[in-house]
Amino acid sequence: MHLPGKNRLRLMGLALGIILGLVMVVLQLAGVFERWEVVSLDARFRLRGPRPLDRRISVVLVDEPTLEALGWPLPRATWAALVDIARRHGARTLGFDILFADPGRHPEQDQALAQAAADSGVVVFPAQLGFGARAGAPPAGYLDECPRQGDSAGSVPRATGMVGPLGQLAAAGAGAAHLQLDGRPDGVFRKVPLFLGCQGRLVPTLALRLVSVYRDRRLGKPGFSGRRLQMPSLGMTVPLARRGGAQVYVNFQTVTEGIRAASLVEILRAQHQLEQGGKPELEVDEFFRDKLVLVGQMAASVGDHGPTPLSADSPLVLVHANLADNLIRGSFLTRVPAAVDALVLVGLCLVLSVLLVWLRTRYAVGAVSLVAIAFAALNYWLFAGRQVWLELVTPLVTTVVATLLLSTYNHLVRDARERLVKSAFERYVAPGMLERILERAADLSLNGEYKRLTILFSDIKGYTSLSNRLEPDRVLQLLREYLQVMTEVLHHHGGWVDKIMGDGIMAVFGDPLPAEDHARRAVEAALEMQRQQKRLQQSWRAEGKSGLEMRIGIATGDVYVGNIGSSHHLEYTALGRAVNLAARLEAAAPPGDILISHETREELGDGYSTILVEGLELKGFDDVSSAWLIEGQLQKLTGRRQE
Repeated sequence: MHLPGKNRLRLMGLALGIILGLVMVVLQLAGVFERWEVVSLDARFRLRGPRPLDRRISVVLVDEPTLEALGWPLPRATWAALVDIARRHGARTLGFDILFADPGRHPEQDQALAQAAADSGVVVFPAQLGFGARAGAPPAGYLDECPRQGDSAGSVPRATGMVGPLGQLAAAGAGAAHLQLDGRPDGVFRKVPLFLGCQGRLVPTLALRLVSVYRDRRLGKPGFSGRRLQMPSLGMTVPLARRGGAQVYVNFQTVTEGIRAASLVEILRAQHQLEQGGKPELEVDEFFRDKLVLVGQMAASVGDHGPTPLSADSPLVLVHANLADNLIRGSFLTRVPAAVDALVLVGLCLVLSVLLVWLRTRYAVGAVSLVAIAFAALNYWLFAGRQVWLELVTPLVTTVVATLLLSTYNHLVRDARERLVKSAFERYVAPGMLERILERAADLSLNGEYKRLTILFSDIKGYTSLSNRLEPDRVLQLLREYLQVMTEVLHHHGGWVDKIMGDGIMAVFGDPLPAEDHARRAVEAALEMQRQQKRLQQSWRAEGKSGLEMRIGIATGDVYVGNIGSSHHLEYTALGRAVNLAARLEAAAPPGDILISHETREELGDGYSTILVEGLELKGFDDVSSAWLIEGQLQKLTGRRQE
């Protein structure tokens, strides 16, 4: 089986991550996750918590105490009284989130309301626009103050008609407005169309009309520039939603606390107390003076409630109040362009891919978790601190999918190679070396290759006769003690144990991790093995096991290393002339000594005491008749001959 190299494995993982990123971008642009994204927006609003509405906004509520005192529908004379109170106390504009489409029971009261509105000059009576065949015509002159709908506003939906205010109220009002809210895609009111078309005119939403009256500015023709709506007459530019004409996402502040609000019946009673010379609890003048006033229904019995990001059941007049707050302050929720969301998604996929492919699994999962937390924190900071809406759901879904996908890739491809390398070496090398081998697993070839290595063979002289004299369990105990010490020495010097053949050991130096000084490592290991053997002999003699000495043969040369065997059994081992020569030198070495080949001696360098041994007869090596007997490093010799 061919195993690709480290860089190729990394590039394959990166390519997989980038492909995932592109797929997620397509799904993102198609709006697959939009429903969950707006739900996550609601969660961000709730996490941010309520903020007070602008103190220039007051809300008059038709609540249950008002209905208990005055009944429903309220007499038009009551509304006329409210408009008159607002005028007398200096309200700069007043708008109804209530339709006055049908005549009241008493025509003179309709006229009184119209007269009060005309005297004020700042009252807005809105309409409900219709998009069906049965929609009625607007009252005469009602749309005259609305800007014309030009070609640049072609994406703004066009109504076929409206349910408008009574003609006399429309004539007395300060301009047309609509009450439409947008609850798509899940019924939660998050968006408001700033303009809707009707009979060639652009009808503003109630909040926008009130702000224009509040600022005493004529609502001029808006300009559309990409996803931004420019209103030069009001000196503002409003970021629009991605889809749906001139819709804007409301930057909700609150639907509960932090609102300057009062019950209608409370206002009427406070005004009556003032006229009687009393001092009511409600400061009526402060409530209306220089304020933008909205009037709407709060009582659940008359409806006009709905879900918003901050509440499952809110008076919808507060949606208009929050939009008015945004328009007065110029504090809008800006959703980044879809291209920016796409670039963020691709960049995130690239970062995740690098982490998941480059790092070991236990580190990668932790790193990915930190990236996800950091991204969520950045996302929330942009929302709460900068009113910027960066998509959250698609990146988090991408993080989960990328982790699962690339973890599966790691298990099936990258870690499969690591497991193969581990199975090949874990029985032969020290744990520390195994870790280093696994770190370079992608660079290793298990299929087999030629390398210049040093091979060591060792054997105990007299082992066979001793095993014949002792009980098997005593022999096994002795052998375990011997092999434990010798394998530790070999591992310490960077060798790995290829085979254990009874009392014989075959070890390899310079593979799988390359080592330029493999010959020196092998000789140092052999010298240490002989020293440890002498220490073992002392304890063995005390037990009557004298006469056990070790001989070692070492050879250096080009050998073939890799997995060798059948489909039923594979073994990572070394084959070649140097392997066979090391075995022959071990058999020819005097007990207690080390015999090394000419190649080993050449690579060993200076600093070692060696003696040339000639006249050797090595089976299968007619061309080799001499080798070198190594006695140790010069500085370590104690009373032995040197050459």
